[in-house]
Amino acid sequence: MTAITSGFGIAISFALYNVAFILLTSFSPKFLTAEGTAGPTATAIASLPMWLFIFSVPFGGVLAGRLVGHERALVAIGCLGSAVALVLAIVTPHKVVWYVAAGLLGGLPTAPMWAGAGGRERDGKTRHLTYPALFLVFFASLLVCPPIVGAAVEVTADPRIALLACAALLVLATRLFFM
Repeated sequence: MTAITSGFGIAISFALYNVAFILLTSFSPKFLTAEGTAGPTATAIASLPMWLFIFSVPFGGVLAGRLVGHERALVAIGCLGSAVALVLAIVTPHKVVWYVAAGLLGGLPTAPMWAGAGGRERDGKTRHLTYPALFLVFFASLLVCPPIVGAAVEVTADPRIALLACAALLVLATRLFFM
């Protein structure tokens, strides 16, 4: 795989990772109210992962700096752990616990993904993707994914689809990061 192609895959990975959490924050109140949570409480629960990113993103950066060579593990633990937490939020009555877990785990991949997408070396290969290209991929994903997920929720009349889509995006982000 060429450096351009793998750099593009990492950029898509970073974009899907971010879009997954944007979708989670956007669609969670609908999911939670459908599950019987009061509106104000649902929005508070939906915001938990983003509030916890205040701690987990810098902590992930510290870990990435100290665990050089293990950046892939941080991406896998963060993305896949968050995906599992979202699925568990759907199937268990303990929504808050799983939203907290998604927030604490979800920030871990930010530093290694950002470093991988932005042109640094990984596995001895230099990435040739510029930051403007990275943000083009991110904003294109942000324009495409929410309407698709929203349409799926409307067509199925099942707001759980949004959380499953977030989990699927996190799994796909992990896969693309490892290409």
